[in-house]
Amino acid sequence: MLYRGQHLMGHEQNGGVIRPKGNSPIVVAKYDGSISFDGKFSFGPTENNAVRAHHIATGKWNGCLISTSRDYNEAHRFATNDNCEGVIYHIDDTLFEQYRIVATEFPDPHYPGEKEVSIRTKDCGPLPPEVIVMVERVSPLANDS
Repeated sequence: MLYRGQHLMGHEQNGGVIRPKGNSPIVVAKYDGSISFDGKFSFGPTENNAVRAHHIATGKWNGCLISTSRDYNEAHRFATNDNCEGVIYHIDDTLFEQYRIVATEFPDPHYPGEKEVSIRTKDCGPLPPEVIVMVERVSPLANDS
């Protein structure tokens, strides 16, 4: 199971649809000061570059990835940051092949604690609702304030 946390306002504005900000499955890394020369990015347009860039900033360089996590608590943190109400989408990754969803998970992610799995549809469109098995409304935890 994968989880995605989102503010309640964003969930309502999007009508519960999860869509990427960018529209390209591959990107060219740009040496704009946000990446380092550590071998994680490669020359030319690649999907690896798109996923690595997405870990830095959603939609960076027009990549079409969507952030999810293997960790429910991380999704809760994203859903309720800024001490607001949110939702956690429960996403069934066993359905990804059927719905042509590509998932990428690195052994050395930018933020290891997030346990991020970056996903995208083959056409870089919205996530099919069939893979979202539950949308759970959540509140900030008492010790989050």
